[in-house]
Amino acid sequence: MFGFIRCLFMPHDPLRRRVKKLISGSYIGYCSHCGAPILRKERDHWVRDWKRSFGRSYPANQIEIKD
Repeated sequence: MFGFIRCLFMPHDPLRRRVKKLISGSYIGYCSHCGAPILRKERDHWVRDWKRSFGRSYPANQIEIKD
């Protein structure tokens, strides 16, 4: 509950080990505080990814996994 309230007033923070890079160059991941799917707009600027929030995922051929 606290994580959800925190993310209303402060920026999201990704789970760094689970961030994936798309072929388009964007990064996607999940917030370490509220668990919401997030998208990186620019360095250290993460926003909620509404597309993935409602079940519309990115096609598998657009996701490039970096190990």
